[in-house]
Amino acid sequence: MMKLILNLFITILATLLHSARGFSFASITVDADSKIINTITRYKFSFDRTQDDNLQATAYSSVAILPSDTATVTFPNTYTLSTVSCSVSINGGTPFTPTSCSVSGFKVIVSGIVTSSTYVANLVLWVSNILNPSPAFVTDYFYGTIGSDVSGAGSYASSMVLQPGTFSSCYITFNPNIVNSTSDMILTIVPANPISSAGSIRVQFPASRRWTNDLSTTNNLPLSASMSCSNKSSVI
Repeated sequence: MMKLILNLFITILATLLHSARGFSFASITVDADSKIINTITRYKFSFDRTQDDNLQATAYSSVAILPSDTATVTFPNTYTLSTVSCSVSINGGTPFTPTSCSVSGFKVIVSGIVTSSTYVANLVLWVSNILNPSPAFVTDYFYGTIGSDVSGAGSYASSMVLQPGTFSSCYITFNPNIVNSTSDMILTIVPANPISSAGSIRVQFPASRRWTNDLSTTNNLPLSASMSCSNKSSVI
């Protein structure tokens, strides 16, 4: 009985010491297979536990990660998280599927990142089934933890630069389409993403297509028979 109590005390003490030795490591970096708004994609998070945001060495080589420890990523509150799946690489090793990968609010929690006490220098976490929010903008920072250690305050690489989507359809016609005459340009678009009541549509004319000739002279309009439309859609 005394041996059991002693073993339990040692386990609790080791856990408390491990928790007390947590430190701050470098801000995590984030990337995604697709950065287009309203797209379901896979995100990649890179953890560097060897240094902090000031490029100072950490105590990673003396603070091991235990099998009971988790890795987490906290998303900005513009994201809506649902069921996700994960894969992990430890210290540059082959990616594997962890024991569990769950969502709690804006946080993804990954368990089973190591099977024995391990000195983790770096960790890469891939999280699938993430829905990019809208509109296209630079998100707030993502934050991470490994065991009792926490990532830094965030940097530009800790945010996601979301990109607008392409219009489903976009074409231009002229009425009348006769040179040297005043004409209406009709722009017809079908956006791929909703436009809010506070949103707007911006049309940019190419500088090389401006009409600069005198109307008294007969000239060919310097435009092809049909104009192509280079376009993106997002809430502005």
